[in-house]
This record gives sequence, C-alpha cells and structure tokens, in this order.
Amino acid sequence: MALNITQVLPFITAQQPVIAPNTAPTITLLQFNLCCPHNDDHRRIIDFINQRQPDLVVFSEVNQSWKQAIEAGLIDYPYRKVQATDDGVALFSRLPLSDIQVKFFGPTQRPRIQAVVEKGEKRILIIAAHPIVPKWLTIRNAEFDAIARDARMSSLPVVVAGDMNCTQFSVYFSKFLSDSGLHDSQLGYGIQSSWPSEFPFTPFLPLDHYLLSDELTSVRSQTGPFVGSDHLPVYAEIAISGNPKVVSASR
Repeated sequence: MALNITQVLPFITAQQPVIAPNTAPTITLLQFNLCCPHNDDHRRIIDFINQRQPDLVVFSEVNQSWKQAIEAGLIDYPYRKVQATDDGVALFSRLPLSDIQVKFFGPTQRPRIQAVVEKGEKRILIIAAHPIVPKWLTIRNAEFDAIARDARMSSLPVVVAGDMNCTQFSVYFSKFLSDSGLHDSQLGYGIQSSWPSEFPFTPFLPLDHYLLSDELTSVRSQTGPFVGSDHLPVYAEIAISGNPKVVSASR
C-alpha cells in the first residue's frame, strides 16, 4: 500500500515531550524477533545483548532451543519469564519484575507476557506481545483489541513491546493506538524499518514497536545492526515523566 507524505511527516517532524535532564528516571529496552526455527545463531545475539546491557529485553519467536540459550547466556538478567513455543515470547530484566502473567489469545493460543517493572519508586506495566501475521487479519486485530483493553485499564504507565506484524501506517494500527490510549515511540525519530533485515538494500517495513502511555516519553529510538535474525533489533530509552493515571471502575 502506497504511503503519502501526511503519513510519513509525523515520524520526521513530530516531537516527543521535552524532558529536562536528570529530572525523570529512564529505562532502556531492546527487542528481537529471533526468527526461529530458521535462526540458530544463539551466541551472536547473546553477545550483542550482553554488550549493550539494556534494562529489559523482549523476545519474539522463542522455541525450546532459544529458551535454553538465553536462560544460560543472559546471566545479568535475573528477572525473567519465558513462554517457549515456535511463536513464544520472553521477557528478561535487570530490574525487578512482579505480578508476572502469561495470557493466551484466541484459537491459536498465542502467548503474551505482562509484568510490572520496578525502577526505584516507579512502576511500569510492560506487555510483551507478538500478534499473528496479517494473513489472519481478524485474529490479529482481535488481539490488538485485547491488548488495548489491558493497556487502557492499567493504572500504571504502560509499554507495549514486540513484533506487532503491522506498520504504523495501517488503519488497524491507528485504531489500536486510539483504543489503547498509547503513542508510538518512533514519533520524531524517523521511520525505523526492522524487517526484512536480509533485504538486498535495507529493511522496508517497521513491524517492531514500542507503544507508550502518556506518562512515558521516548528519549531515544533506533534500530540496531544485523545480528542473524530476519528482524533488526530495536532499541528505546524511555523516561518516566508523569504520575500514574486514575482508572475509573466503570471503564
């Protein structure tokens, strides 16, 4: 589907809210779609993560082989949850995690992980998800609806992270943002295409996202280098710039 300039401009010209230096705590995140079972280059990705040392890492497409590799290789991440299938997800953290849940969606029983991340006195809900490919559009969009409900009902700041199998130029993605009350971490940083990483010139689809509630601000957003998967890693630094919201019981 062709893009027009009005779709692209916000990602070049829009500005995240200004955060004064040292006034808001930040967390760093890195996410990978591991491309299992076609990618078994465990050491390359583990070494890259250990070099970058983000606070949290979100993985998509985690099978048993990858589960064993990342559990053994990421020793600096004591807080972790892995749900391993061919479409499994995992969350690894250097920061304390609590209230960890695995939710399974729809007829495909695709897992997503929800957990509360603690940074000092601040607490954030992170949702690690990998909705199904748009070949099954109705199923994917229904999972968008479920994630949006969880995000909207949270009294904590929210980060949704993962391979969403959708670009931000889709009407379904716009609806997802509207329903969830989240905004795109890439605004103002350009279009950060992450797939396919092995395309002859450059990736052309931005499928991997961080979506943030209004209490959170993106202060850095970028893709990383090719490290063996068909997706590039996507990195973000997020400032916790506001107070938790009050959620009405009638919502």
